[in-house]
Formats: sequence, structure tokens, C-alpha cells
Amino acid sequence: MNAGAVILLAIVASLILVTVITIFLFRLIVTKLGIKELVEQGIILTESGIEFPRFMFLGRGRVNYSNIESVELIPFPESLTLRLRYSPSVVSMPCARWNFRRDTVVIKFKPPCVFQYHLFTPNDPAELVRKLKSRIDNPTAAA
Repeated sequence: MNAGAVILLAIVASLILVTVITIFLFRLIVTKLGIKELVEQGIILTESGIEFPRFMFLGRGRVNYSNIESVELIPFPESLTLRLRYSPSVVSMPCARWNFRRDTVVIKFKPPCVFQYHLFTPNDPAELVRKLKSRIDNPTAAA
């Protein structure tokens, strides 16, 4: 085996090792923070508002129903257009089993906010939109 092959083999082995360690640490952090269910679902409805994972799934973002301006269900091709058109004001939150071809739930927040739109791809987007709209109209509804 020549020196070039050994170097290439060492680089590939290092990349694999770094990837495995990163995935292990990510799963450990998600478990320790207690947000495993939140990461799997992508968004959770509570009695007072919604919860979603923050950037890099580190922590929970919470928004009251009164701070939500609108909720829409958008098919996949149109959600791509929304992501490209409003990219500085859009946060896309995939769930753990993200399927980019799935319909997207678009939640628009009332100003002032850093990101105007949050996009989610939950397991059952139509059901989430239905429940979320009913809770926005009647925030005292039970969880």
C-alpha cells in the first residue's frame, strides 16, 4: 500500500469517526434536554401555545396562541417557493423523520418577531392545522 492510499484511508476513517461522535453527542443532548418527543414531532400544541425546537434542536421555542397571526397548509412545491422568496424571514423546522415532499404547515407570527414565518413538516399536517386554527380561535380550549 502506498503513502497516498494510507493518507486517504486515514482521512476517510477520521471523517467516519467524527460523524459517529457528532451523532452520538447530538442524541445525548436531545435526550438530556428532554426534547426527544419535540424533535420527533417538530411541533407540540400546549394549553397556552405551541412549542418547537430551537436552532440545532437546542432548547424549546414557545409562542402563545395570541402571537400567531395565521396558519396555512401549503403543498410541497409552493413551500419551496415560500422558502426561496422570504428566506431571511423563514425558519424551516423539519421533524426527526423529515420528508421534504410532505405538505408544509406555515405559521405566521404577529410583529415584532425576528422570523415572521415558521415552516413545519409534521406527520399529519392537515390535523395540526385544524387543531391549531381551533385553538387560535378559542385559546381556552383544553390541550
